[in-house]
Amino acid sequence: MTLRQILLALRARAWMFAIVLLVTIAAAAAASFLLPRTYKSTVSMLVDSKDEQTLGSGQQAFNFNVPQERQSYLQTQIDIITSRKVARKVIDDLQLATRPEVIAAFTKETGGQGSIEDWLSDALVKNLKIETTQSNVIQATFSARNGQFAADGANAFAKAYMDTMVELRTAPTREAAAWFDEQLQVLRKNLETSQSSSPSTCSSRICSPPMTRTISTAPSSHRCRTSCCGRVSRRRSSPRAASRRDNWPSRVITSRFAR
Repeated sequence: MTLRQILLALRARAWMFAIVLLVTIAAAAAASFLLPRTYKSTVSMLVDSKDEQTLGSGQQAFNFNVPQERQSYLQTQIDIITSRKVARKVIDDLQLATRPEVIAAFTKETGGQGSIEDWLSDALVKNLKIETTQSNVIQATFSARNGQFAADGANAFAKAYMDTMVELRTAPTREAAAWFDEQLQVLRKNLETSQSSSPSTCSSRICSPPMTRTISTAPSSHRCRTSCCGRVSRRRSSPRAASRRDNWPSRVITSRFAR
């Protein structure tokens, strides 16, 4: 069969091809009008393994020069993005659990059984698609029937992912700081207890047995006596003692110090 014969055969059945083409276009147009529209919003996130450091170590946790470690690190980030922890942050950020239309849809589908947060988390993750390339960029695409909600959902997932990564990096430091603070409070309490239980050196009226020390000074008409409580009392001596003291080369001061 020559080429000319094939063209003649197709020309003879041209009306059939035209009908098939028209039916296909009509079906596509009807499907586009009848099926609900779906909007997609994509956000790109740069991941860097240099920030992944263990507590007390300056070494990098992952080396992107090794293909296996790089793939493992990217897969870990994908698992974090699609986790319920991140999805719950998106729910709280967009306040989805309090919207009347969301509550009505949850009641209609589940009959009010279960948690609305878990139901929303599963629904959000199903509409999220994660893609990776040869670079360190992760692309997250969120699909929704509303264009604004699709954009808000993609941005909320990116924000929740970054907040979760910050929490995971700082959690060991916070736990260590809380442990040191607890130990410091215990030591402070023990110190206060030991100080309060030890006997005081001197009370307001009763003192421990004094230790006497004699100091020679210039003569004076008064005798000074220092008690263990730090108070200095002066008393006037008798005339007989004063005359005897005048004949001494020096006078005696008796000072009492607590042991």
